Amino acid sequence: MRSEGSKIYVGNLPDDIREREVEDLFYKYGRIRNIKIRGRHGGPAFAFVEFVDSRDARDAIQGRDGIRVDGSRIRVEMVKGNGPRGRGGFGGRNDYQDVRSRRGNYRQSTGYSVRVSGLPPSGSWQDLKDHMRSAGEIAFADVYKDGTGVVEFRSPSAVDKAIDELDNSEFTSHEKEKSRIQISRESKRDHSGSRSRSRTRSRSRSRTLSDRRSRSRSHSHSHSRSPSPKRSRSRSDSPAKSRSRTRTRSPSVDRTPRSASRSPKSRSRSGSRDRCYGSDSRRTKKMFFGNSIGDIFLLSKFPNITKNDNFEATVAASYPQAVEFHCGIFIDNENIIHSTPQDGVVEGKLIDVIKELNPDKLDILSVEQPTLIKEKAVGWAREQIGCGYNYLFTPFNEIVDEKKPIYCSQLVVEAYKNANDGSFIFEEIVMRFTDDKGKVLQFWVEYFDKHKAKIPDDKLGSHPGQFKNSKYKKMLKTFLQNPNSIFSTLNFVSNSLVGNVGSKTIPLISPRDGSILSNLSLADQEFCNKTISIANNSYEEWKKLSLLKKSSIFLNVGRLLRENVNLIAKIESTDNGKPIREAIWDVLSAADCVEYFASADLSGRHYPYDQASGRSGYTKREPFGVVCCIGAWNYPIQTAMWKIAPALICGNSVIYKPSPLSPVSPVILGMLFEYSGLPSGVLNIIQGDGECGKILCLDKDISKVSFTGSVSTGKNILGYCSSKMIKPATMELGGKSSLIISEDADIKSAVYGAMMANFFSQGQVCSNASKVLVHKNILPQFTKLVVEETKKLVIGDPLSLKTHIGACISLDHMNRVKNYIDNSINLGATKLCGGDILKLENELSNGYYLSPCILTNVDSTMKAYQEEIFGPVMMIIPYDDDEEALQIANETIYGLAAGIFTKDLKRANYFIDNLVAGNVYVNTYNDTAPQLPFGGMKQSGYGREQGHAAIEAFSQIKSVYLNTSGEYTLPLNIWNNSWSLN
Repeated sequence: MRSEGSKIYVGNLPDDIREREVEDLFYKYGRIRNIKIRGRHGGPAFAFVEFVDSRDARDAIQGRDGIRVDGSRIRVEMVKGNGPRGRGGFGGRNDYQDVRSRRGNYRQSTGYSVRVSGLPPSGSWQDLKDHMRSAGEIAFADVYKDGTGVVEFRSPSAVDKAIDELDNSEFTSHEKEKSRIQISRESKRDHSGSRSRSRTRSRSRSRTLSDRRSRSRSHSHSHSRSPSPKRSRSRSDSPAKSRSRTRTRSPSVDRTPRSASRSPKSRSRSGSRDRCYGSDSRRTKKMFFGNSIGDIFLLSKFPNITKNDNFEATVAASYPQAVEFHCGIFIDNENIIHSTPQDGVVEGKLIDVIKELNPDKLDILSVEQPTLIKEKAVGWAREQIGCGYNYLFTPFNEIVDEKKPIYCSQLVVEAYKNANDGSFIFEEIVMRFTDDKGKVLQFWVEYFDKHKAKIPDDKLGSHPGQFKNSKYKKMLKTFLQNPNSIFSTLNFVSNSLVGNVGSKTIPLISPRDGSILSNLSLADQEFCNKTISIANNSYEEWKKLSLLKKSSIFLNVGRLLRENVNLIAKIESTDNGKPIREAIWDVLSAADCVEYFASADLSGRHYPYDQASGRSGYTKREPFGVVCCIGAWNYPIQTAMWKIAPALICGNSVIYKPSPLSPVSPVILGMLFEYSGLPSGVLNIIQGDGECGKILCLDKDISKVSFTGSVSTGKNILGYCSSKMIKPATMELGGKSSLIISEDADIKSAVYGAMMANFFSQGQVCSNASKVLVHKNILPQFTKLVVEETKKLVIGDPLSLKTHIGACISLDHMNRVKNYIDNSINLGATKLCGGDILKLENELSNGYYLSPCILTNVDSTMKAYQEEIFGPVMMIIPYDDDEEALQIANETIYGLAAGIFTKDLKRANYFIDNLVAGNVYVNTYNDTAPQLPFGGMKQSGYGREQGHAAIEAFSQIKSVYLNTSGEYTLPLNIWNNSWSLN
């Protein structure tokens, strides 16, 4: 039923906006019934968006009114009457201010509902809806006076998930009232309920496109480098015994990988092979990234074929030619309908099918069709449940049985055909069971002999692989069942994973246990050159893409990072050795960064410098072109995003070279950007050593370089950037920072600040303050407490949430840090705790673990005093007065960071003004925020990352001078012969 107040007006939209982009803006607030775009003709466009539920319309108003879209703030209002103001009018802000006190839409009875009890008095239906969204799509939510509520979901699996994951969870109302809620299945007699209590709710939402709860979807299309053949050769759906031990009836399909000889001739490559990562089977919604009703899943096996060394062929497909052997259609996020040799057409859970069949690859394809068509297709597929399996691949129109047997891809094709009044959405293909010479493959000879049937060669049919090349494909997402396979192929070019990229390889070792994760293939000169060419060719297309479309991609990436934070953090921790708690923070920090730059301000300024003569000017920001970014190993995903996000949003294409010590996270970012709709070749991740970095920096088509690392390497890179041609470079280099603990500081806070400044990420942070300057009057108390607290830190498995100190990045680096400690002790320093190489038990015995160390009695003759240690070593240095503390802090060639703990604002300002450092922390340390620039002074580099300064770093200013007077005369008659100095 259409409810009153379900239509909103959206004004001040870009004149080139499309319906799909409007849908991206409002999709997250609820089901959309209709979108109509009006206006244009050179001016701003406006749109009407009608929701199924009026409360979703109100959510959309509160969440989107006033946000920036393509540089302009849009206006979102409730539609009043039948037309614009004066003819029924649109309500302004005052018209919808109190809509939350009115009753919402009628209950939508889906039959999938839960009863919620224990709600706090201020809990509203909006609060309840927000709290329960993680379980699945919600059709209706309501709360009652007795502290109970009801939630209607759109799928039965959401009910199970709500009970399993949200029962006894902590609920917070919009007024910050908290309670523990209980969730149970709702029986039919519960539907009457008591009267709803007040729904007044005044929560504030972020008015930017980087809304943390965004579910805006990418609508990327294929960028295939390889055209699909006109005739596809077909299938390998053979029966197999079921081995499922789950409660759900899990159908079975042939588990045996098909060899190349059994595969069909069709070898088309999907261009938009968007790759992403999921979590374990207990979190299937996050694993499959929000797929919905009517989507299609494809399962593939990788045949054992010889890899093509040709670069273009390798880049065109991310894997050896995968063979799709099974498919089906989604009912909701995790439940599917498919046809199997064992059971025919059945309903089940995709996660069970994956466990049973163990595919090498899972693709999920979204279809470019209205929701109503998708629902009809699923409805038709449901009606076929109980039908047998079409072993003989007989065309559907030739089957005479009332309950027609049907094979997997036939089920999908016929479902959409029936939903479209008999019209084919997916084109039928001619089935082939022969090799390249026209000879029937032996597998099929035996197969059809077994079934005593004629081979249906040249018959019309379908195949799971055909869907990837359909013109109705909206999005193709790829999920690798085993996320650890990410370690095997770590070059990502032209939206594809690429294997061998050069003759040189090095082992990728996990600091956690010393195990070899893979052999890392390092890019050679040829691979670097071709990657640069690919990035250069993609630059023009990306530069011209509107900011709105770029922002949509960025918001998708942020959403995926948040949805899959635990899995990505686990990979990061395995690769880097940092505690998983910190890795989680790093992933969320990367999400903050990409969401911040989604709403970047790229506008220039207008200068009417001589209006009388019609002269004016303006500035505009333009990208450099191809940008080379070289990252560090201590913050792999954060460093990568700090460079990639601003570079891309400015319109550059990017080649990112991670450190060989922790190369994995940037590859995951590449996959997530691709999945979110980034065009092919715009972001490329290549692995390499110093020679690879040199090749990139010297190339004439690299227009800008951004580097994070040591001072010595930074000097080399600057040399490369100026040896053949002048190219700008951002240098984020090392540091030797000090943290000052003043006499009036809160000692406990200062102790925690000093620990953060030295032991976070095993001390492997460029801004770390290894010199802790403590006023002599509080030295005993501070020293005693900091030693006590340091000894409490848990050193152990980086994958454990209990761990505070993980593993050093490598054996060489651990020994280097240990040498700084030993050298200082030999020269007279006193070790108060730590500084020992530890051998942990069991599988961690070969990991690189060093206990956090505190030294006193250090002086300027020691290397640890002068040089960047980059490890968990704190040096406590007493001082007498502020002038001495300032002198010690500034007596270094570096100027990256410094900090002070004090309660005296005047003292704080004194140090802020006089510390020579790019980042100064007051009563905190090592904070980061995407809004604030980060960078150093002196030998710590120049240029800034983060904030608007990063936009300035990755773009160039162009000044435009305009004469609109209609004529041009020589100023001052400078070419007039009669003019003279006399």
